[in-house]
Amino acid sequence: DVLAAFAHVARKRDYARPQLNDGDAIRIRGGRHPVVELLLDAEFVPERTRREVAQVQYQDATLFNAHVAMNGLPRYKAAAFDADIDRAWILNIGFESLADFEQEFALVRAGRLPERPRLNVAVNSLYDPTDAPEGKATGLVRVFAPFALDEGGAEAWSRVSRSYGEACLQRWREVMVDDDARGIVRRFATESPLEISQKMINYRFGDWMVGRVHPKNLLEHRPTDELAGYRTPIAGLYLCGASQHPHGYITFAPGYNALGVIAEDLGLDKWWDQV
Repeated sequence: DVLAAFAHVARKRDYARPQLNDGDAIRIRGGRHPVVELLLDAEFVPERTRREVAQVQYQDATLFNAHVAMNGLPRYKAAAFDADIDRAWILNIGFESLADFEQEFALVRAGRLPERPRLNVAVNSLYDPTDAPEGKATGLVRVFAPFALDEGGAEAWSRVSRSYGEACLQRWREVMVDDDARGIVRRFATESPLEISQKMINYRFGDWMVGRVHPKNLLEHRPTDELAGYRTPIAGLYLCGASQHPHGYITFAPGYNALGVIAEDLGLDKWWDQV
């Protein structure tokens, strides 16, 4: 019944229809959700807008996170070479060459996790002591990861998140001095790409950029030629998130740019400092 329903909806709404084989897995890439797409009546969205938005592509990789409560600030073996490393807010661990990046993204695109994770770690308590009680610290471990795993899809994260979080923390311990590595982690909580997409509903497929970054989706083309100016065809509705120029990360630039457009449309004075 489920497969028949999939086929009916796919044919009725012109979705890409499934390719059948003798296996027992259902793998969906670039999936669409018919319920979400039908929440807004079609007559409110021009055909051109719906067509172009449906063609927006998303990043190959999303993020897997581990939020860490720590028994102090970490110290690193590499500080013997450069003491400033112990004061670094963010460190990348395991990327030693361009080949490492190529290997990492080849695995992500195949829906697989590396046996030895490569990390991006941040210790927020270094520069915000209010983030943890005195003598303690907070850390954030991030790794590139596929939204859907090759065995089990996105839902398989519920099975592997904890163990993969442990593997990431073990990789982090390897670069710390031995005394810190043994007891620095008090507890941790993981956040899978699927969980990220459920918490942040605009992060489709867990994509924190809210749209693939490539030449056809930058500047005046982001996210589409029509919507790049922060306005939408629906009066009073503006786009001000990472889907807009200059895309993701914490820049506040999309919101700032959208504010200027809103002020122009409403005839408001721009009371803020212009940058």
